[in-house]
Amino acid sequence: MRRRRRRIAFFNWLGRAPQPGSACFEALHKYFPGALPGAAVHLRSKAVLEEKFGFNPNNTLLGTSFCPDEINSFKHTIATTMRNYWGKVFPMGGIGGAPYVGETGFKAFSSHVADDGNIILVFGPHVGISESGEVGKHLRQGQHSDSTACGAVIGAYNASLQQAEDGEPLEEDFYDMQMDEIKREFASCAKELSKTENPMAACAYKAFDMVKDRILKIVNNDFGSGNLVLIGGIQINMPHPSCDDHFLPLMFEVRKKGSDTLDLMKHFSNISTQQNLLRTPWAAVTAHREVFSWLTWSPPAVSPIYQTMHKYFPGALPGSAVHRRARQILGRYGFRPGNTLMGTSVCPDEINNESMDLGVVMQEYWGDVFPMGGISGA
Repeated sequence: MRRRRRRIAFFNWLGRAPQPGSACFEALHKYFPGALPGAAVHLRSKAVLEEKFGFNPNNTLLGTSFCPDEINSFKHTIATTMRNYWGKVFPMGGIGGAPYVGETGFKAFSSHVADDGNIILVFGPHVGISESGEVGKHLRQGQHSDSTACGAVIGAYNASLQQAEDGEPLEEDFYDMQMDEIKREFASCAKELSKTENPMAACAYKAFDMVKDRILKIVNNDFGSGNLVLIGGIQINMPHPSCDDHFLPLMFEVRKKGSDTLDLMKHFSNISTQQNLLRTPWAAVTAHREVFSWLTWSPPAVSPIYQTMHKYFPGALPGSAVHRRARQILGRYGFRPGNTLMGTSVCPDEINNESMDLGVVMQEYWGDVFPMGGISGA
């Protein structure tokens, strides 16, 4: 538990999670324990799938089934982060997150996979948490008050609750079929959900069961000899720009025709998959190195490269961590992309211009850059 709480505080240190002790933090970890920033879920799943199953962007096709609400398409949501790495995406979700493309849509999607290639399908409903810690609420860009998220799920719950109280049958609308589907799902359980400690959180879990049920009814491994990966959970829309959107993993499976289904959920919680903690005595007091390795931003602690790096360059951090910390602190002084100009003085060697290098990461956030460095960086 202590190690997990260090991880939680660490994500705040990186500017990815709410301040420990804040109302938003307490609601997040009370009602959605195990939730992680979307980038962390992507990095963990990517590391496992590449190392153990040979996945790469060229042999992998990504599908998603999320509510099309625009707040699920922000830069640091799991769907966007995974799309940016794996490549093109086949979106299957309607309002609420269920895959309304059906069996025909999955057949079309899976027929696009590379020969002997793999499929990743990430799915789930979404729910907002406001700055004040209210579950089911989100402050949208340009608005001055919170609105519901997911509006479809919460609307269906409220309608079903009202229908149960009135004793009236649900009215079906041919031109609102997706909403009618969600209402039917909630009709039999709305009263029960209303009696829970937090009905909005309970609705999110019920919506996950709905989406998962529909996913399992349409997927198959008929597309070939590759793997089908199912990553399911609840997308959690956090206050912006104070922290990244989170994702609560509830399912991580690998399916292959003729083989048993593999449950990989442990890889979202077991830090020792990246390093032998018994051989790293600092792990009890230095959480940041542990988490960098867990995120695959830095090498495992027992590796020679790790030992060399921290022996000769103590205090070294991944470029993304330096950027996140600097951005978070400078933001307190009013720095933002619209009023800030960035310059660099780094050796132009191509290995200093890879996607996770500090200069590249900072340019992606701050915007245009004035490069001043010659060979050796001067």
